[in-house]
Amino acid sequence: ISFLRDAFLYKATGSEKGIFNADRVKEIKVLAGEFELEKLDYLITKLVTLGSYVDYNVNPKIVVDVLTNDVKKLTSES
Repeated sequence: ISFLRDAFLYKATGSEKGIFNADRVKEIKVLAGEFELEKLDYLITKLVTLGSYVDYNVNPKIVVDVLTNDVKKLTSES
């Protein structure tokens, strides 16, 4: 989530200031270049939601499958 947050922050500001994962700035910039702000926001929200499902004992494989399908859908739209 923090990696996506960093990509969102970089995409929104164009600045590396405030990035948590300073050791991965190159990858963050690439990710920020590949997704619109709305899609990054969607992925962050989806991860938080799916994480809460795991807290309630939903099968983690199902959670990963849902997330994988959503990422595939978003990347095919880009």
